[in-house]
Amino acid sequence: MTLHWIDYSIVLVPFPLNVQPLHNIHADKDELRAGKDYAVNRLLLPEGEVYLDTVTIEWP
Repeated sequence: MTLHWIDYSIVLVPFPLNVQPLHNIHADKDELRAGKDYAVNRLLLPEGEVYLDTVTIEWP
């Protein structure tokens, strides 16, 4: 297997997120997509951004 150059955005979350619906939902929220299938209470989520210039993954 050969690894090739890829150029994708990767979201790194170094801490647990408390993703809660903005309003009560009557379905299993684990089967729904937060932000797409139901509105998210953004007051419970952290704010800010971190930019990385280079990320290297070494494959054995």
